[in-house]
Order: sequence, then C-alpha cells, then structure tokens
Amino acid sequence: MKDQQKIWIIIAIFALAFAVRLINLQIMKGNPFFDYPVMDEKYHDEWAQEIGQGNLFGRTPFYRAPFYPLFLGAVYAIFGHNYFLARMISVLLGSINCILIYLLGSILFDRRIGLLSAIFASFYSMFLFFDSMLLTVGMEIFLSLFSIYLLLRWFERRRILDLGLSGLVLGLATITRPNFFVFFLVAIFYLLIRGIKAGRKIGLAQILLYVILFFTPIVTVTTVNIVKGHDLVPIAWNGGINFYLGNNPNASGWSATAPGIDATWWGGYRDAIILAEQDLGRNLLPSQVSNYWFNKGLGYLTSDPIGWTQILIKKVYLLMNNLELKNNLSIKTVQTFSFLLRIPVLNFGFIISLSLIGLVLFRMDRRSRILLTYLVAYAITVIAFFVTARYRMIIIPFLIIMAPATIVSIIKSFKKKDISTLIKVFIVLPLLLIFVNSDFYNTKIFHQVDRSLIYGTYGNRYFQAKDFPEALYYYRLSLKEDPKNTNAANGIGNCYLAMKDLAKAKEHYLSSLEIKENADALSKLGALYLSIGDLDSAAIFLDRALKIASTNPEVHYYLGLYHAYRSEKTAAAVELEKALQLFPDPRYVNNIYQILSRLYYEMDDLNKARWYQMKIKR
Repeated sequence: MKDQQKIWIIIAIFALAFAVRLINLQIMKGNPFFDYPVMDEKYHDEWAQEIGQGNLFGRTPFYRAPFYPLFLGAVYAIFGHNYFLARMISVLLGSINCILIYLLGSILFDRRIGLLSAIFASFYSMFLFFDSMLLTVGMEIFLSLFSIYLLLRWFERRRILDLGLSGLVLGLATITRPNFFVFFLVAIFYLLIRGIKAGRKIGLAQILLYVILFFTPIVTVTTVNIVKGHDLVPIAWNGGINFYLGNNPNASGWSATAPGIDATWWGGYRDAIILAEQDLGRNLLPSQVSNYWFNKGLGYLTSDPIGWTQILIKKVYLLMNNLELKNNLSIKTVQTFSFLLRIPVLNFGFIISLSLIGLVLFRMDRRSRILLTYLVAYAITVIAFFVTARYRMIIIPFLIIMAPATIVSIIKSFKKKDISTLIKVFIVLPLLLIFVNSDFYNTKIFHQVDRSLIYGTYGNRYFQAKDFPEALYYYRLSLKEDPKNTNAANGIGNCYLAMKDLAKAKEHYLSSLEIKENADALSKLGALYLSIGDLDSAAIFLDRALKIASTNPEVHYYLGLYHAYRSEKTAAAVELEKALQLFPDPRYVNNIYQILSRLYYEMDDLNKARWYQMKIKR
C-alpha cells in the first residue's frame, strides 16, 4: 500500500509540475526570444543543429562541455529542428526534477518534507524560467540530483547497480558542467568515511567501480578532444577565460565581461584567443589559451590579495542575495512575459533565509550535513568564477529541501510551545530577509526591465525574415526606449541599406556614431561607400573601425573588399583570410571563398585557388 501511495504521489507531483511548466511555456511563446535564441541559447542551438546533421566533432576540442548539445542534437536528429519541442524537452526534465526533489527530501527527512519541497519546486519561478530555455540548467539539475539519489539509495540498500549508475550519471553531469567534479570528491568522501563510521566497510572494488564509471564519460570526451581536436583538453577549454572574468582588477563579481574583451559571445571567444596569442607572441592551442587566462587570474590573486579578497566577499554576498543576476539575458525583462515567473514570496531570498534558520537554530543532523556538504562544495565552485542566477541554480534543490524542513521544525516548536526558539526565529528571520534583499553594491541598477532590448529583438527577428518595414518599426521603438542604443540605430541603418536607400542608411549610421564610436556603424559606412565606388571615404571609416575593433571579422571582410576593388590582391587576400580566421560568418563566408579563389587564380597560386573553390557551397 505504501509503495502504491508513493507512486500516486509521484504521478501527482509530475502532473502538477508539468502543468505549471506547460502553461508557462505556452505563455512564453509570446516573447521575442522564444524562436530567436541569443548568446548561449543560440550557441547550443546552432551546435545541436550541426550534431543533428551528423557533424559530431566539428567543434573539437570542445570550447564548452558537450553533453547538453549532444542531447539536444539527438532530439533534432530524431524530431527535426523545432524550438517548441526543444523547450518542451526542458519542461519534461524540469518536471522530473521535481520528482527527484521529492525523493531526496523523503530519503533525507520524510515524505511530508519531500512533498512540500516538490510543491515548492513546482512553482519556483527560476525553475520555470530555466525550464523554458535552451540552456544546460535543467540537465545539470537532473543528472546531479539523480546521481545523489542513487548514491543515497545505495547507502540504504547496498545494490551495486545503484552505486555504479550513480558514478556514471555524475560523470555525465560533469561533461555537462565540469563544476560537478566537486560532487565526485564529496561522494568519495562519504563512501570512505561515512560507510566506515557506520561500521560497514566499503570494499575497494565497489569504490573502484564508482570511480571507473564516473570517469568513463570524461575520458571519452578527453579522447575525442585529443583524436579529433588534436589537443589535450579534459572536457572543455572555456574555464580559463571564465576564471579570469571573475578574477581581475575590474571584475564585478557577476558579469562575464572585462575591459579590452568584446562583450558579445563570438567577440569574447575571439578576443580570448587573440589577446593570449598577442601577449605570448605565438600561436596557441586551445588548452594553452585556457591556461594563459587561468594564470592571469591567479596572477591577480597573488599580486593583489586584498583586492581579490574584496571581490571574493562581494561574490559571497551576491551568491546569498535575492537578486537574480542576469548572464545572457535580462531575467527581469523575460519575467514581464509570464505571471508565473513573478510569483511573490517563493523566491531565492525566502528559501535561503529559511534554510539558514534551520541550520543555525535547529539541530544539524546527518541529513542536513549531507545537503550542506553538497551545497557548500558547489557554491565554492561558483564563487571561484562569477555569480549569476544561472550558475547558482544547482544549489537551489538543496535549499528547497532544507526550507520546508525548517518550516516543519518551526511548527513543531509552536506545538511544543518552545518560546525561546520561536523568539530567535522571529528575530533572526526578519534580519536575514533584510540582508538577502539588500543592495550593498548597487547591483540592481544593472538588472532592470529592458524594453529597448525587447523591441530590438523583435526588430532583429523581422530583419532576419527580410520584413524590413516591420523591423524598422521595432528598431524605432527600441531607440525611443533607449536613445543611446547604438544597436537600434544601426538596425535602422541596416534596414535602409537592405532597401537600397543609401542616404537614410548613412544618416542613421552617422547618428549611431554620435551616440558612441562603434565598429558596426563604421564598417557599414565603409561598406556603403564601397558600394558607390567612393573608395577614399570607405578607407576612412574602415580604418576608424579597425582602430577600435581589430578582432572584428566584419571589419576585415570589408577591408578585404576595399583592397580587392583597388586590385591590391595580396592585401585583399590577407584581410579576407583574417576575417575567416576570426569567424567564418555564414552571411558572407561564401563570398569570401569566391573572392579568394579568384584572387589566387590571378596571383597564379592554383593550389590555394582550387582549395577555396572547393569550399564554396553550391
């Protein structure tokens, strides 16, 4: 009867979680980012499409951990490229995660706490937010919780299958986000220490099985990186630059930006390589690029320990703060599209305050220590880099289990009339809530609703669809919301350029430059003057663009065209190949291949000419 009851509870939890997420997903279809992914979502989507088409090793050695794109690529291969379906998979994972939270809460405490935890998880706004995204969060939570659940079940039942699967699943979590290696260390600690203390020695063969299965996915990825990517990269090579972004004299503690490094996705990727190679004066392998930035971050730590400590304190504060710090996309902006993302009270500040109350005022037993160990271990890996809502999501399930446990303890104190404990709760809890909702570092100003971004994204969507009048409408709204938005001003210029209205295009590019000197407007003005044969004016704007954006491939592309127009074949080839090296932009990569093929034929370099001829997509 108990097992049957448990099954019905699990079904009810899944139904509730899925219903809430499905409603949210339907509502979110109205937001401009739903079928126009940006930043990391776009990277995952494009990578998964390549994988779905059979190109498994096109991005080796892996810049980012590959498991989620491989999973999403498999979905695309089976069902085709469909944003709603891809996001529905995230909804399903998020619903299963609520079941895992229930199971963990039941094992560590009791079914009542497990059920309350699952209900909290079903409505927790940040779960709903990330469960509608093409990001790794849902997969990370699923794999990590499933691994811990299997490990705890092994402690109870001693079935070797549970232990082996726990190791394998945690290995998959680690090739989804390498931070999970710290969970492996925690698991080994409990296997060695807790088992011995309980008087049941764990055989080395069992531990070895766990270790082997944990490392199996990791070794597989490492082997692929060596064989296909020709570099010894254990999982991914983005760790170094991310470490530096969180540990440098100008680090904000939350933003993945630094002076001198392009803030755009591909711009930052390019700059990480180019700046490292320029500094060392040689070409570098991806692993060497990563090591360069790791060493640069460590160099800041050792050269200015006081400054680094101040940033560390700020990151600890931000980790505990109720503010949901954006990474790729303004969370507050996306929240405007769904009331379910704006559910009051049930937020990070509430659950961390309750969890801390439970740890401080109520007896910390073995169950709390297990959760706390995993929580603190992972929190350290977040603080080591930089803090965002997305990166701290892994600690939420642990807090969302501890918070109901605290509520139950408070209720018990009421029933026992434990006045002393209740007084402490009603003194400490308000203080904690005040602390977690404070803004000591004036961070909230960077995380407001950005309507200019919303309108600009609609503009980008319509521009991509070649509906230029509609794109103009939204770009103008975007510029009205934020008159300093050069992206919107350039978008208007791009529309007029596409519609062959060169006078208006020029007008808006120049107005963009009045707002701020930017490479996009400068390079487009260069292109505009090239199109009318005014090479001298084109050279002026392209040279200005090169001075502020030497790693921008579009600038080198137009410079290549400029030199080609002047019949400066060698200079043209150098610039066009530089554009390819920086980023083979699909908008003009075929044109580059065609021009380079022609240039090398004219320079009698037939091998290169044929090579570029073969690269042209028909």
